[in-house]
Amino acid sequence: MSLNIALLASPTLRCGPLSPLQRFARDFERFLEGHNVYTTEGCFRALLRAGVFLNHQSFFPTIPGYRGGIVRIAGGVLRDERGNPLVPESAPRMDVVVYLIDPRDPASNFPETNALKRECVVNSIPFLATSRSAREWAALTWEGASEFFLTESNSHGRAAFRAFEENVVALIAHDTKKQNMLKFVRTHFDVLLNLKGRIGTGTTATLLNGRQPEKYRNRPEWEKLRPDCEALAELIKNSKEKLRGNAEFVTVCKSGPEGGDVQIANYILERKCDVVIFFEDPHVAREHETDIQLLERTGRVRGRDVICIHDERTARDFAEKWRTRAKKPEALLVATALERAFGVKAVLVESGKSHGPHDTYTWDSILRGAAWVLFSEIVTRARERRSRGEKLRVTTSWGVGMSELISKVKEVPRRLAELEMEVLERLRRTLRENEREAKRGRVLEVEVVDKELMEARNVVAGPMQGVMAAEAEEVEANVISRALADCFLGESVAVPVASVLRASVGGQADRRERVAGIGEHWQRTDVLITGCAPVREESGRQVHAPQLRGYYHQVKDSAGDFGGIYLHTRGQECRAAGFERVGMSVEEVKSVKGRGGSFLVVGREESRLEIARAALLGDLVSVLITDLEFGRRLLLR
Repeated sequence: MSLNIALLASPTLRCGPLSPLQRFARDFERFLEGHNVYTTEGCFRALLRAGVFLNHQSFFPTIPGYRGGIVRIAGGVLRDERGNPLVPESAPRMDVVVYLIDPRDPASNFPETNALKRECVVNSIPFLATSRSAREWAALTWEGASEFFLTESNSHGRAAFRAFEENVVALIAHDTKKQNMLKFVRTHFDVLLNLKGRIGTGTTATLLNGRQPEKYRNRPEWEKLRPDCEALAELIKNSKEKLRGNAEFVTVCKSGPEGGDVQIANYILERKCDVVIFFEDPHVAREHETDIQLLERTGRVRGRDVICIHDERTARDFAEKWRTRAKKPEALLVATALERAFGVKAVLVESGKSHGPHDTYTWDSILRGAAWVLFSEIVTRARERRSRGEKLRVTTSWGVGMSELISKVKEVPRRLAELEMEVLERLRRTLRENEREAKRGRVLEVEVVDKELMEARNVVAGPMQGVMAAEAEEVEANVISRALADCFLGESVAVPVASVLRASVGGQADRRERVAGIGEHWQRTDVLITGCAPVREESGRQVHAPQLRGYYHQVKDSAGDFGGIYLHTRGQECRAAGFERVGMSVEEVKSVKGRGGSFLVVGREESRLEIARAALLGDLVSVLITDLEFGRRLLLR
């Protein structure tokens, strides 16, 4: 069944291909293409500029959030007493709202943002405000997509897997929702029992332990709660052996008004709480509203975000899917498994049918995907740097693959211009509100091309290593970096031929003298783009190992070449005696991760698996761009 999904994000979480919004949309692009996706104009533009949803015919923008876009989405959440939509024609019915919220963004506490979340809770519509919540929901909902997932049973990279049972869940409920929480826990007791731990605020946790809280002594509300509480006490009594030595089913924190929400927020910061199930009642005044807001905002902190569930219906849906998943081998999205196993973000294009060792179809798909990602990354970071009056330094490796990649990057602005016309035409055909507005001369304008964005001008590109003695000039790193600079109307720096000759002939010349000019560029590189290759003396017209006396024999047993650096299988550099390479050092490559990103673009050939894995193990890569099958094989190796 096709769903209507609102896909939104704070500005800081949507810009650039590594932002949470774009990573979610890219990783689950095939899943989302099976549904109708609605978003605000800013998110729509950011996704298209990064090459996401280019072919999705049911991807629609509304007006910018600050001009009422969030209000439109909220209108699509409203339901009447029978659950039927109460939506104006301009607000399509919403089934799920994914709104990745940055707690640092002032708009995260604007009335329209709070109202959207409130209406989702009132109408039992999933409101997924953290990256982890959105990814968990999508992974649980996506059916028939085994090629995008890896199961623990057939993976050697088991470090990537962390069973759901290892999570700790926080269980919280307002007074009017405590009976709902009791019934939920009774129904899904088996799922919650198998978790590593359960914590809760005072009164709720006491009830979930099967006891009468002091708060309900001599109060009529207790008679309504007693049956479920006593039934839960019996379940706990019969499950003592499975409680993993815990004295109680739920660890009791302070009550909410006394600081319990703050306690749980600290558990989140300490990575001791992974899921928050909070049954909220938006219809009552809350005496400790600031504590509740603190808990919510803590759950959205990047790097600490948790699965947050706000209503009973969504909680039941998650719990039923967790129960079903527990009966199957643990499965993980391939991109997620790569991140957990190697600490690398992955951009995986769908694998084409193999056409032999040189699969040009898949390689072309990888290059196109990499071009969109790199273009978006460079222009996004260049804009940030330009606002501070700084340069963005980009370094590229050499080779045919790099030359082909830069050619694809050059095509992106032209494709964006074509895309803008295609999108506007599609919107005119498919959105009734646009048809009406067109008659009044007010067609929704979706600006995809931004001349200022495209012409970064403050980009400085340079080569990763010196001249590699290739016969074809276009594959030299100096030439490739100059071509990349031209894409953004930037400038380039080069490795002088003389410095390479002094290194190879003279042997031990002072490095600072040899890399004068280019050395500072290497030390300050923000974005590094490279490929990798196995060790070969010669391949076609390209030399893959310098043909210096004795050098090849010293590196031929290494895993291969990563941008001119030869690596052992575990990622350590393989150095050859009597030869000093002119290029970025391993230490300089690693330092790029702290400033920007080191991008490895690699095809699907079996011969490149070992060197790609060595680069990952050596902590030289922050973003891996390849095809889905190659990513899977890295984890199975």
